[in-house]
Amino acid sequence: MGPDALRHHTWMGITDSGYFLNHDPGGDALYGADVYVHPDTRGKGIGHALYEARRALCRRLNLRRILAGGRLWNYRDYAAQFTPEEYASRVVAGEIRDLVLSFQLREGFELRGVMANYLSDPHSKNHASLIEWINPDYNPRHHGPRKK
Repeated sequence: MGPDALRHHTWMGITDSGYFLNHDPGGDALYGADVYVHPDTRGKGIGHALYEARRALCRRLNLRRILAGGRLWNYRDYAAQFTPEEYASRVVAGEIRDLVLSFQLREGFELRGVMANYLSDPHSKNHASLIEWINPDYNPRHHGPRKK
């Protein structure tokens, strides 16, 4: 992730074009590169179960946090009214429901920023949220080099 884990990035850059060859086994963060639940099965707890598995892995590996970029799914519907940052703030305030960010907030993640040109996506007009979940069980004394 580099020295500044909250820096803006792109999906292609952070995942090394999806190959993850840039993985740092000594890092202190788990990066959530992608989660998708088929529309026919949404609302059945699958997304929650996937996020719970991420949190469990983060705890088991004693990582400081989970970071992820999440496309601002409905931004294109509001782009004439709001900047991406304003849109995300309104989602956080509960004024707008966003398929991705609203779910992530319910899962305990916090918005840390908005990233332009995160991925090529017409729904988000290429914008993504930068979200973070802090592991409440993280113990820095036990954080050491890990195997890949």
